[in-house]
Amino acid sequence: MKIDIPYDKFQETLQNLRTTIQTILALRDSGITFQIRSYPPRYYDEPTWESYDE
Repeated sequence: MKIDIPYDKFQETLQNLRTTIQTILALRDSGITFQIRSYPPRYYDEPTWESYDE
């Protein structure tokens, strides 16, 4: 499992992380299965480069 934590919210997120992991483990132990997938970031305004030969 990969968890991305924004730098400016690290302390706030860290406080909740232990509870989150414990909840996920308890759900798994009760028989629920998970598929955690990673999706690549989407770049909507990705610059395009054009070259011109003179």
